[in-house]
Amino acid sequence: MLALIFNCCIVLALLAHSHCMFTDAGATPEYPAPIEIPLRELRYCTYCDQWKPPRTHHCTNCDRCYHKMDHHCPWVNNCVAAKNHKFFILFNLYTCLAAALGLFIVLLCCVNFFYAKQSFRLNFFYVVMGCLAFIECLFFMIFTGDFLKEQYIMVRDNQTTVETYQKRWGKPVISI
Repeated sequence: MLALIFNCCIVLALLAHSHCMFTDAGATPEYPAPIEIPLRELRYCTYCDQWKPPRTHHCTNCDRCYHKMDHHCPWVNNCVAAKNHKFFILFNLYTCLAAALGLFIVLLCCVNFFYAKQSFRLNFFYVVMGCLAFIECLFFMIFTGDFLKEQYIMVRDNQTTVETYQKRWGKPVISI
């Protein structure tokens, strides 16, 4: 049953990853400056050579402006912005769940190994592979869990990572 749940988490993580990778992140189309907005509130992108709507930022990797751009993610080779942010969060969630289940499965195997009192010398390969799997699952669980927590806070406060660094939108960051 654990293997089935683990494999479902892996499949869902891969689906969310592919959706995040192939979905347009919300690039702003080229358009003339709107007349109804005062000139002091308009922002201009010198890279794209066009006017930017509010909460739009330029990605130097993609060479485009995106609405509510969070960051450029090397995991998905795409910007995470308004239209694919949900898939990015789901990708982190399913990866974290799969890592936690993998960690639990490795711990169960270790308990079974030591409970059965197997010879350490004969099963050295399995012990090394189990330790490597434990370290890898622990690393992925901590990394994706921390990133998932940060993304949850960003969504809760209605801000993006870029806006947090620029202190332009949402709640101000309190540094301790």
